[in-house]
Amino acid sequence: MSTPQELSCKLSNPELVEQSKAWREQRPFILSHTRSDGRFKITFDRACHDRLSTLVATERGCCSWADWTLSEDAGTSVLEVTGPPTEIAALADAFGL
Repeated sequence: MSTPQELSCKLSNPELVEQSKAWREQRPFILSHTRSDGRFKITFDRACHDRLSTLVATERGCCSWADWTLSEDAGTSVLEVTGPPTEIAALADAFGL
């Protein structure tokens, strides 16, 4: 994950590099994803839930303009991110969705 210039993020450049790396490490656990106007949803294997919890906590602090929801469902972890459509589209692109 990288953060396009149009996104407001409170992380320093070194912190952003580490956060992006940590998100990329979660890609093998992605089971599915959907994207629509102002929202995207990623379903992960439950095995990475604890790591996702840490990543989402960081995102809630640095990218508080978006709503970050992480839940568990039938052996999976579901991340749903909502917010302003333009910013969510850019964030989804940064996530490679």
